[in-house]
Order: sequence, then structure tokens, then C-alpha cells
Amino acid sequence: MCQRWCAVSIALSLSLLCSPIATSQSSDEILWCRPGLPAVTCVAFSPDGSTIAAAGRGTIHIWSTAPGYPRIASLFPQTGSTEVIAFSRDGSHLAAGSNFRGANVNVYRTSHWTQESRFQASGSVYELAFTSDGQTLATSGRGYSDVDRQVRLWALDGAPLGRLNGHGHEIDALDHSPVAPLLATLCHDGLLRLWDTSSHALLDSAAASGEDVRFSPDGRFLAIARIDGVEIWATDELARLRKLGERRFDTLAYSPDGALLVAGDYLGSLVGMEATSGRVLWEATAHDGRVSSVAVSPNGGVAVTGGGGDASVHVWRLTDGARLATLIDGQLNGAPSVSPRSDLFATPMQLGEHSHGVGLRRVSDGELVGVLSGHEQGVDAIGFSTQLPILASAAWRDVRLWSLTDLSNYLTISSPVHRFRVLAFSPDGVTLATANTDTRIQMWSVLDGSLVRSFPRSTHGFTDLAFSRDGDEILSADDGDNVRIWDSFTGQQRYAVPGRAPLAVAPDGECFAAGSVYGGVELRRTADGGVVRALPGFETVSVDFSSDGRLLLAAGSLGTVVWRIRDGAAVAKFDQQTLFTLGAEFDREDRAIVLTRTDATILAIRNRFITGDVNCDGTRNAYDIDPFVLAISDPTDYEARFPDCPLSNADANDDGSVDAFDVDAFIAALTGGA
Repeated sequence: MCQRWCAVSIALSLSLLCSPIATSQSSDEILWCRPGLPAVTCVAFSPDGSTIAAAGRGTIHIWSTAPGYPRIASLFPQTGSTEVIAFSRDGSHLAAGSNFRGANVNVYRTSHWTQESRFQASGSVYELAFTSDGQTLATSGRGYSDVDRQVRLWALDGAPLGRLNGHGHEIDALDHSPVAPLLATLCHDGLLRLWDTSSHALLDSAAASGEDVRFSPDGRFLAIARIDGVEIWATDELARLRKLGERRFDTLAYSPDGALLVAGDYLGSLVGMEATSGRVLWEATAHDGRVSSVAVSPNGGVAVTGGGGDASVHVWRLTDGARLATLIDGQLNGAPSVSPRSDLFATPMQLGEHSHGVGLRRVSDGELVGVLSGHEQGVDAIGFSTQLPILASAAWRDVRLWSLTDLSNYLTISSPVHRFRVLAFSPDGVTLATANTDTRIQMWSVLDGSLVRSFPRSTHGFTDLAFSRDGDEILSADDGDNVRIWDSFTGQQRYAVPGRAPLAVAPDGECFAAGSVYGGVELRRTADGGVVRALPGFETVSVDFSSDGRLLLAAGSLGTVVWRIRDGAAVAKFDQQTLFTLGAEFDREDRAIVLTRTDATILAIRNRFITGDVNCDGTRNAYDIDPFVLAISDPTDYEARFPDCPLSNADANDDGSVDAFDVDAFIAALTGGA
């Protein structure tokens, strides 16, 4: 039977982050979306102050400065890191530069946030600015080639307009005067240069170095952020006038009247100082780690900062440094783990340069409800207990056990030498299996942290673990492309088959899914490891069975696919194009698919393939009875009335046909028997 299902596109778009592009799939497939940035590299205000832009790896988010700072668009220039963004002087365009080798300058029309041009400027673009006429872009890269050591000028359509030659090394920073055709560059050769962008002539140079350079609003002065403070230079004679402060500053911005300098330092502090005397007016702890970028609103009311260490974007009041809003807080950097007991899922998060933890969110709306902090290294694995309100997280040489009742870390299991890589809870929820770089599996009591048993060392490091449904076996995948089945009581290996991570065991325990050494996923019998079905695909990083065992979810390099176990049909595809899926899982009732991507975005996608949900409202109840009767009696009329609902949802006994033999199974599904 042909399924009336169209692929959801949740990938790169030229407008909103979570809007599907050019498909017949309705947008209500996306239940919610929580955007993020893997690392914030640059922030900017539009010239009229109505919008804020922040860039990270492959992603640019746009917020309105209206009350509540609603996000209005998300742009995806390309793979790689978006290093710098800039608005044109009239606000009609936004340009983005990246380290992507192929096309690393993207120009967007801000009226509809559509891409207007895309071109290759050099090997990489780390500095970018609009000239004062607003119609020319100046770019520079970083690298060993001569082209990366030049400033190149471009029309907005990518037509080359000239070069500013003469830099002996990489260019560390550049800025264009807001009132004249003057460009200032700081070069790694220790020279500050001033250029005429209309004639392409070098006007002057002087010995200077720093991390950032900015013109004052009237163009008369240059401020340079240095490792030992801020230097102020006059532009008419390119003379150093004074030095402000003593600490290391990485980024800075002038207030619109030129009286205030807002500077961010290497340790995450934001400082407001008088531009003439350097007197500190206020100081705030802005980020956990360096402040990567700062911008001041055109009306001088607020500043916005991005944190390279904690992937956060904050808004600050300029008069006293009070934090007014947080647009993005924390960096998502791992796959989701969905609780089998509650409306919660967890993801690894980077909270600061040396601070990591786990974010707890609701499956129903994606809202962050708690953060479990305490790890000093990145979190490699997380998992919920199947029966108890407990979550485990593994990072470096520690496994922390958290109480979900009060979010406390009640127990820590440590290894003096070896790094924990993977973990899995037993079906009864009271035993935790871990594997570390010691190439052995160990089992621990979650009640007191005592070691229950330790398996003999393996010849390869483990990459995934899973318990059988009865708990009698442990399945492991290792970096030698083996899937092994172990007796969980004796630690003896029962058999081994070719395969790799990820692993998942079907709800009935009869089969398991594992990554294939040839790509895709293989379904194998748990009893002897025999192949039941091979599902073609891509590099897979996570697999998950639906609770009724009828569907398998596979996520990885090319997106996410929902497979039907009975016949191996791919019934839904979420095409992510260049955005790698970090992981995806069904929620505990199979109503939603929670997935995370490499742009730090978390989404929940509606799962329409729920047995017994024949009207596709997300639940099985009495309102499904009439559609079920219609599906049995007149499938053609059913498909006409419910075009977005798969007819197979009425196939309650999963025999491939919708007929009277499904009635008993449908009743069981409605009453909780399926």
C-alpha cells in the first residue's frame, strides 16, 4: 500500500531555521525547535538597531530587538565556521565570511533574509567589513598563501574590485571608517596600516599589534584591543595617543557618541570605560571563557556579546552593565537521551571553557528545566535509568549519578587512569554497565557505587553498550568492527558478528539493530546474531526502536530515516543536507522524534506512524474509531479525508493489510494492550 507521506525538510533554508523547504509536508510536522550555536564567533547590530545577528559554526541567528527579543530568522551559509558577519551601512544587506573552502562569502538581503550572492574570496575569510558607501566588501583570510595575506574588495554580487597589497603576514583585524573611504588593518607582521579604499593606496603605517581594531563613530580615532590594554590612535597622523587599562582585551566597540568603549577580555569580563581617560564605569561577568565579540546598539542603549567559551549571547544595559536578556545560553554538543519514565530528555552541554554538564528539557515543548553541572571535561555518554529517577553521565574518568528528584549528584564513580566512553542501564534500572579505555566492561550498583562485576579485557575499545530485554546479556560494539554478546553474569562471550556502533535492542528482545560495516543498519537475531534485514543508508550515529517495535529510527551523516521493520521500507526521511544529525530518539509514547544537529539545534518532529492513531492527532482514543472503520471499509475515501495520515496506522496487527483482522488489535491498542 502506497504511504501518503512526504519527506520533511528540516535542513538548510534561506529563512527560518525550522521551516521546511519546498515540500508538500505541512509545517506542523515540527512540534518545536530550540536553536543554538556551537560557538559564537561574531555579533552585530543592524544600523537601525532593530535586529541582532550572531554567528557560529555554519549558522547565523537573527533576533528582533522588540520586547522579548523574538528570533525572526536563521541562516545557514555553508558548512564550516562562520567567522565574521557585518551589516551594510544602510542595513539592506548582511554579509557573512567563513573558513569554508568553496564559497566563503554569503550576502543576504535583509528585507526577506534571502541569499543574494555567494562567492569564493580566498582560502578562508576571518575578517570582513562594508566600506562607507555600503556597496563594497573588504575581506581578508588567514593562511600561508599570498591571497590570504591581502585585503580584497568585492561588489555585493561577488565581482572583484581590487586588492590592497603589501601585507607581509596574516591580517589579524580590520575595520572601515564610517565616514570616509579609509580601512585600517592590523597585521601579524606588527604593523597598523591605513588604506584608501577608493584608490587602493596605502596611506600610512606604524608599528602596532592587537586582537581587534575599531574606528570611532566620527572616524577620528582608532581603538586597538591588546594583550596589555587598549590603545587609542589618531587617524589623521596615525599617531598613538594613549593607553587604557592593563588587562588583555580581545574585542571592543565604541558607543555611538564615541564617549564610551565597551571591551571584552580573555577571562569573560565585559568592561565599560571612558574612551578618553580609561576610567572603568562598570564591569560585568559576561561569559565563562573569552568574550569573542561585542557590538553596541546604534542608539547607545545596549550592547550584545557573544562568548567563544560558553556559546552564549547576552544583552547588556550600557549605562551600568546590567544583563537584560540571554538569547542563547550554553552549547549543545551531543545526542539526546529520552527518559523512558517521564517527559524529559537530556543532552550534553558545554557550559563554559572548562565546565560541562547535562541539560534537562521537556519533550513536550523543548524547554530547559534543569542543568546538571560539575564535569570538567566534555560529556561522552548519558542515559536514564529504566526504572528509577536517576540519570548517569560519563565524562573523562568520572561517571556521575544524578537524582532527578532534586537534580543532585549523589554518587560519582571514578577511574584513576582510564576514560569512560559508554554506559547502559540494566532493565531493572539498578545496575549500570560502563566501558572505558581499559577495554573492559564493568557493572556497578547505582545505589552505592560498588563494583558488581568486571569482565575480562577485550582486544578492542568499546564504542557502545546495550542490555538485552531480560538483562541476561550485554551487547557491545567495539572499534574493531565487532558486535559481541556477553553473558551479563559470567562475563563470557557468547558470540561475535561483524558490526559497529550504534546499538539498540527491540522491545520484544528478539532482535537488535547495529551499524553495518558496509554502511547503513543491520537487524540481527539476538539468539544467534543472524541477519534479519539490512537497511541501506549512511554513516549512522544513533538507532532507536519505537515502543511497539514496528519502527526503527536511524540518524547520522545524511539526516534521519524512519524504517518499518516488517518490510524494511523507509517510511519517513528528514533530509538535513549538510547538517549532520548528532542523534535522534523516539519519545516514550512514540508521538515525537527528538533530534539534535551539529548547528546545536534541537527539534521535535511529529511521528505520524503510531499504530491505532488513525486520525493522526498524536494520541489513540475514541476519536480514532470512525477513521478506523473508514480505513477498513473504504481505504480510498480514508486517504482522501486524511491525506497526511498513513493508512498503515490502521494495520493494527502489522500483517501488511488493513482489514477486519485488525479489529481486535486496534481495540487492544486503544485500551493499552499494544
